[in-house]
Amino acid sequence: MKVRYFLEVLLSLILLQVSHASFERREQGARPIGMGGAFTGIADNTWAMIFNPAGLAQLRAREFSAFYSPQPFGLSELSLSSFSFVEPTAIGNFGISAHRFGFELYREISATISYANSYREIFFFGLNVSYHSLTIKSYGSASTIGIDLGLMTTITPGLRWGFFAANINAPSIGQAKEKLPQVFSSGIAYVPVQGLLIAVDLVKDVRYPVIVKAGVESKLVDVVSLRAGVGSNPTRFSSGLGVHYSSFQFDYALTAHQDLGLSHQFSVTIHLSKGD
Repeated sequence: MKVRYFLEVLLSLILLQVSHASFERREQGARPIGMGGAFTGIADNTWAMIFNPAGLAQLRAREFSAFYSPQPFGLSELSLSSFSFVEPTAIGNFGISAHRFGFELYREISATISYANSYREIFFFGLNVSYHSLTIKSYGSASTIGIDLGLMTTITPGLRWGFFAANINAPSIGQAKEKLPQVFSSGIAYVPVQGLLIAVDLVKDVRYPVIVKAGVESKLVDVVSLRAGVGSNPTRFSSGLGVHYSSFQFDYALTAHQDLGLSHQFSVTIHLSKGD
């Protein structure tokens, strides 16, 4: 058992190195993940806080969502869980979210407050303020604050463009002053016909080459949607299923990494009217 645990820990730390830095922009929400992470120009649910907070201004009612990725690449040590909640008000939409990543030897916890509003339903803008806390066993803990900015505009009734900038204040964490990733995303969302949604994102971490993400969502019937997506650097494929009934929605996503294998993700969302 000790040998197995040591190997799991070693592999976990290797995968953390693959992630490049603490508090990597990990995708959350099974719906956007099922579309390959191409969500900057869509951002029409609570997970807009992760992909583009400007999109929160599209929500007209309260929405709560919980997300769980139990064993990325088959390792429970890399599990990710989170929740998000949005409250529309007369002065704009407010959101809160939190997520936890890792295991007892390495743990990241983030809490975010978001605000979004729009101008004549044509131009949307949003802001995230996040508190990040990192704990490494035997090394202690550290924390920092990150600020994100999101923009979105409607070009035509079926075409929307979005922009997202993560960690624009260039935060760092720990005694080593490790910088959190600064990431810029630009994306379009296009509805060619009713029931079909196509999205493409360009994502640039300031330290690495541009990543291309693309996804599609098709509504088979009123309560069922199918999704598929692809991403580059490294190559990754995804697929997903959404079931929406009354105020409840269940989403599932499966991702296939070219080197690390399969991962399963789940989301549950509750849509509430303002009066609930």
